[in-house]
Amino acid sequence: MYYETKKYQITSTKLQIIIKSQYPIIKTCLRFGVLEIGICLYFDISD
Repeated sequence: MYYETKKYQITSTKLQIIIKSQYPIIKTCLRFGVLEIGICLYFDISD
């Protein structure tokens, strides 16, 4: 149990580092992703 918790903590720390370093990229991807989905839906509705 203790080992699993420790492993999880290490994993979450790694994830936090990755998220912090990649955050601007993720943010722009999400923004463009939302835009693309919105545009796709808009064109689907207008057809």
